[in-house]
Amino acid sequence: FTALGDQRNLGFARNQLVWILHKQGDLATAAAMVTENIQFLQQSGMVWGLCEAYSTQAIWAIARQDLPDILQNLKQLATLAEQEAFIAHLHFSYYLLEWFATDEAIQLAEAFLARQRQKGASSMLGLALHQLGRIYLNAQRFDQAQATLDEALWLWRRLGTQRRQEIGLSWSLL
Repeated sequence: FTALGDQRNLGFARNQLVWILHKQGDLATAAAMVTENIQFLQQSGMVWGLCEAYSTQAIWAIARQDLPDILQNLKQLATLAEQEAFIAHLHFSYYLLEWFATDEAIQLAEAFLARQRQKGASSMLGLALHQLGRIYLNAQRFDQAQATLDEALWLWRRLGTQRRQEIGLSWSLL
């Protein structure tokens, strides 16, 4: 990919190589390469690949039980994923954040919801409602969870039956 000048596939190939090196036990090389690849992905504007790299770093931080690093990578992931509407990465980041820092996850999810409310009815607003409702539920803040998830259900039904809305409706019903 380097010889072809294919920046996009080079970034993805580097992400895969990082995992292979990690699985083979070459942690130092993998850590150096993921850091280098993050810089490359930032310069190349490859946000999806950058989200994958932040996910990788968060997973490794979880394995090391390094809470500050976990939170830093998950917050970076959530920010990028929200900007680009990468729902899978956004869901992943909030799901893990709530298990490692519930109060911080609630604050971030409330801010995410506030930003989405300003934009109006959309799948991203439904996702924001769902994420916050789920976090409230797991934090045993049942009244807030009920109200937030009821609003999510109302919104998903209002948005219609496109695939993304049906998935959101299913998540919120669960």
